[in-house]
This record gives sequence, C-alpha cells and structure tokens, in this order.
Amino acid sequence: STDYAQGLAIKFAMIDKA
Repeated sequence: STDYAQGLAIKFAMIDKA
C-alpha cells in the first residue's frame, strides 16, 4: 500500500536529515 512506501520515504528522509 502507499502507506508503507510513504513510511519508508519518511524514515529515509529523517535518517538523511540526521
């Protein structure tokens, strides 16, 4: 589902920011 892909995108975005 899109929720899963969106969750991964947010996860990676946070890792990239940190």
